[in-house]
Amino acid sequence: MQATKQINKDIDPQGINTSIDTMKNTTTKRNNEFKALCVRIMRGARKRGENLSLEEIIDKALACRPTGYWVNYETASRHVLKALRGTLGISRRQAHLFWLDMAKKVEQVMIQQKLPYNKALSFTVNFMRPERFYITRPHALRLLHEATREEISKGMRDFAFT
Repeated sequence: MQATKQINKDIDPQGINTSIDTMKNTTTKRNNEFKALCVRIMRGARKRGENLSLEEIIDKALACRPTGYWVNYETASRHVLKALRGTLGISRRQAHLFWLDMAKKVEQVMIQQKLPYNKALSFTVNFMRPERFYITRPHALRLLHEATREEISKGMRDFAFT
């Protein structure tokens, strides 16, 4: 018990729980990655002379794989353990699918690399990629609108949609 308190003190010397802040930061990073992807898709379409609808851009972006899981170890451990036990209990479909994706990858790493759970989870969080972006279409549309506004504010006038 004392060792756990010391570890927690070393991680968070002021005793402030920063897991919520960390989750916000990882979500922001994932959102920024999705927005940058949307911009790349739009620019590529423009260069090819294609005129993509918002839905087509979102479809293409959602079909891509993010560069990482964008989640911290603590949160991943809590949800992946539940997923592996079959007790996940998350009602939001995209979140549920996200944790099942990660749990599957952790299991694969445990079997293929003969690693214990904690090391397999650490490897998955730090070096593996989810199968796709697990965000809802309405959220993807909001992010696409944000990306478009940001590009227009930078002076990129070619981001008008038909």
